[in-house]
Amino acid sequence: MVNLKELHSNDSLPVSYTKDKEGSLVRISAPARHGQGALGLIRHVLLPEGYPDSVSGDYLEYQIWDTVQAFASSISGSLATAAVLQGVGVGDSEATPLAATLTWILKDGAGMVGRIVFAAYSGTSLDYDCKRWRMFADILNDGVMMVELLAGALPKQMVMPTLCVAGVGRSLVGVAGGATKAAVAQHQARRQNMADLAAKDGSQETVVNLMALCVNLALLPIVSGTPNLPFLLFLVLACLHIYSNYRAVSCLVMSTLNMARLNILLDKYKETKLVGSVLETNRAETVLRSAGSGKVRIELGVSLQSLEREEVDSLEQVLRREDPYLLIRREKFVKLLITNLATPRDVYRGYIEGYLGDGCDANVIVTALEDMGWDLGTLALSTQGFVLQVEK
Repeated sequence: MVNLKELHSNDSLPVSYTKDKEGSLVRISAPARHGQGALGLIRHVLLPEGYPDSVSGDYLEYQIWDTVQAFASSISGSLATAAVLQGVGVGDSEATPLAATLTWILKDGAGMVGRIVFAAYSGTSLDYDCKRWRMFADILNDGVMMVELLAGALPKQMVMPTLCVAGVGRSLVGVAGGATKAAVAQHQARRQNMADLAAKDGSQETVVNLMALCVNLALLPIVSGTPNLPFLLFLVLACLHIYSNYRAVSCLVMSTLNMARLNILLDKYKETKLVGSVLETNRAETVLRSAGSGKVRIELGVSLQSLEREEVDSLEQVLRREDPYLLIRREKFVKLLITNLATPRDVYRGYIEGYLGDGCDANVIVTALEDMGWDLGTLALSTQGFVLQVEK
């Protein structure tokens, strides 16, 4: 007798088939499909296909906290929107539609300029330092909403500049929040399913916003007529929003080595001669402030213009040997000149050599990092952008 099994990407148990006397396949077991029942429908609509195997292990915890923060942010946003409308003249008999329209246009225009400038100068750090930038975006978002909430109490001549400043802040939130959300989705996608994951994340956010909308419809009429109550409610929601975001980004376990995680690893290696695990290092990473340059300041991707006369001879040796990088030690910092022959693994090796000193075997440490599950095929370190072109 022939027994066959197949497994649907959204099922947890396989379906069994057997061959009957006539040679046809007959299904002999059928677990409940993902589309049956209310829970099955929710899973099909809100979770990526193939969950949990198609996403990273931190997906569920992250999405739970992300849902909480989105709910708090949506209610806070409604309170701020009501204050903005009051600030531009809604409900004021002396205000004209033209004045309100001009104020809104100037607010949006200031935000557009801020968006362009911020995107130009933030660079790839939004990808590799997405935890910190996500926290930056959410804290700034609460700050912007607080400004908007207070705008209605300001003198009329102060409303327009205040809302323009808030527009710039909201544009920075949009750039940083959108970019870091894409970086997180790329990290969590395990089957080249980033588009599906992003689409389901959008569905989850829409459901949360609909729930918050229902709460807002009941809440706004109550708090709008009570002095100071909207602001007090906003403070409570802002605390919940920031805490939820902190828990969300703190649970992410990324295998790429940015500056913060690499410095944590190397500082620990100096003390214990042991290479930290991916989980342990991610838990030790700070998400509320910049990681800085570590105990040793290393400048990556420096220009040829930064070389002194006595260092040119070392550069010529690098060119003759076709080395991937040149390590230059100064009194207070280390420079790493990168050539076009360098792979991301080579750059990490050069960084480790510069950070730990000549007494370390950087090749051994790099191999140990790979054995611990670190991804050294992606360069997640910020550089000055210069690459020495070596003709082969």
